[in-house]
Amino acid sequence: LMIGFLEDIRRSRNQMQQLQVVYDAFDAQGVDYMPVKGAILKTLYPQPELRMMEDADILIRTEQLPTIRQIMLSMDMEERIGDTNESVWNHPKLLLELHKTLISSQFGDYLEYLRNSWDYAEKEPKGHAYRFREENHFVFLVIHFAKPYMRGSTTPKDICDLWVFRNAYPQMNEDYIS
Repeated sequence: LMIGFLEDIRRSRNQMQQLQVVYDAFDAQGVDYMPVKGAILKTLYPQPELRMMEDADILIRTEQLPTIRQIMLSMDMEERIGDTNESVWNHPKLLLELHKTLISSQFGDYLEYLRNSWDYAEKEPKGHAYRFREENHFVFLVIHFAKPYMRGSTTPKDICDLWVFRNAYPQMNEDYIS
């Protein structure tokens, strides 16, 4: 058990280190980006290693894709095939999903709500990072939870994410969320 746990810690730390390298490159090249889901949730858990992350999800601006592609290639990242709403890049330490929209077109009503995600973003004080307002990120997490729920494949991680996020931001506007 200890060996498995230590491997999880190593994987988590490698992911977060590589993610910071991506953030730094985006900031240096003037690329706007908004991390969501695991990339944010890991920082809210008591220890980041407790929140497993298969891939890091980041919302990007479509018009900046040529610059992003050059950045990814300069970091020796390999382009992968993804859904139409994402550009997927692989590195030995990190699988990165760069989202043009936060949900694929097969989830019609949800897509409409998330179509203008940048409208709900707040600029971070430095660099080119943005963050969802807490209520909007929570709504996004609920929508993202609905996808595996409809397929019958929810996991304890999905439920824990909602709980951890609510506990991290207890002052969220419940009327807005409803």
